[in-house]
Amino acid sequence: MANIRQQTGCSEAGVWEALWGLVAEGLIYLDPNGQALDNWRWGLSADGQQVVKSGSWEPRDPDGYLAWVRREIPNVDGLVELYLTEAVRSFNGRCTSRPRSCWVSLQSAPSLPNG
Repeated sequence: MANIRQQTGCSEAGVWEALWGLVAEGLIYLDPNGQALDNWRWGLSADGQQVVKSGSWEPRDPDGYLAWVRREIPNVDGLVELYLTEAVRSFNGRCTSRPRSCWVSLQSAPSLPNG
């Protein structure tokens, strides 16, 4: 813990908050590896390994993800961007119904008048 604090300049509480945040995101876990409770190690989950391989944590980084979409689709429709923004923010807020409703809205948009 002291090494992490020295390298990052974070407080001990800040380090623990970051570590448990990564656990909550499913990117790391505590691996007991058959050891006593005071000898557990942090392990990289399968999702964490995928993030490392891809170098991307999107859409868990809403602003970065939306910037990527704008770069990849320069003329993205404003309504699509609005729904996508809501869906990404809902995803990060652990809301399970709003992203689906955004997707349904995007799927039906072409059938709307002027859509």
